[in-house]
Amino acid sequence: MPWLLFRKGISNPEQALAGLDFDHAICEGATKTDLLPYAPGKLEWNEYDKGLLFGSESELRFRRRADGGFHLALVTDLNPAPPGWQGLQLRTLRRRSRIVLWGEPDAATGGWFEGRIPVQLPYRFPVARPGRVVINRRHYEREPAAAVGGNRPMEEREEIRRCVAMQFVAI
Repeated sequence: MPWLLFRKGISNPEQALAGLDFDHAICEGATKTDLLPYAPGKLEWNEYDKGLLFGSESELRFRRRADGGFHLALVTDLNPAPPGWQGLQLRTLRRRSRIVLWGEPDAATGGWFEGRIPVQLPYRFPVARPGRVVINRRHYEREPAAAVGGNRPMEEREEIRRCVAMQFVAI
């Protein structure tokens, strides 16, 4: 059964992620937004204020707080839940969705470009044929629940979406 889990005041997010597997990171700082391949120990956490990591089993959303510590929210299909996290169980919905990312392949240059973005996009997919890059998402539902981990009580059902994979889709 999937989980929605929380951790607050984390000074070293890498330690909290032990045993979790991610493929990609989308991170935002004061002056930049990066789409990166994720590798444990390689992300410069202090360059970013918020972001998400995702892979086939889990998505982590993070935000740096004013005191420098990080708040982490994890949606995961791992069962049992990873140790050290607080949260609640979710129900998997049949619904799936995808986000189509900006940019198209340019075979002449071997890169991905979007006219409104003045740099090559960091997609690691071949450019030999027309297509788009998408992020596939899985949907879950959270039942009403009491406060968890110092968060506000959740009085209504809520649909939660989790990024699971980035892929090339031919058009």
